Amino acid sequence: MISEEWMNLWMFLLIVLFFLIVIQGLRYLFLRINLKREKEEMKERLKSDRRYNIFEKPPLKFDMIYDNNIFLEIENESDLTVKNLSINLSFREKTMPMIVDVPPGRMKIPVEIETSSGGVELNLSFNYVYRFQRFSGRITRYFFIKEEKSIKEIKKEYRELVKKYHPDLAKNEEERKYFESQLEKINEKYSKILKEKRSVL
Repeated sequence: MISEEWMNLWMFLLIVLFFLIVIQGLRYLFLRINLKREKEEMKERLKSDRRYNIFEKPPLKFDMIYDNNIFLEIENESDLTVKNLSINLSFREKTMPMIVDVPPGRMKIPVEIETSSGGVELNLSFNYVYRFQRFSGRITRYFFIKEEKSIKEIKKEYRELVKKYHPDLAKNEEERKYFESQLEKINEKYSKILKEKRSVL
């Protein structure tokens, strides 16, 4: 038989355990409510702080130009420096990785590559984070380093590029749109070079 003293002790322990469970439950509920309130306050703070507003369009513009040398041109249209811009420049199966900071304004980066006479195809991919938003993309540019080549040679190189970027070779709709945009640029460059060549002849 269990004595009355032991019964009272067990009842006391059960009551203490019950109150501990209730206190822990209330504490957990309070923490959840407090955390939710802090999240809402943080959202409102981010909305009101101009520095954290989401930039609606990419702040950087990229281009590659040829002026006795090939340059990568980057224009930062924002009022802040874009940190840790990751760039991969590929040329004839060679890749040139770079990480740069881009201040507001325009900057030129010389591309140190060995080019031979004829067409040069450069592919640029980029990746960066600005105001909590990630931007990435790629561009392709074509250069005819020595335009004193014959029209026949230029046409041959043009046909090779058209064959490479023909939309019918695309594997999906996204790639097809990309091929179409590249083909349009190739045609523009080709027409410009032919026009200049024929004006000299």
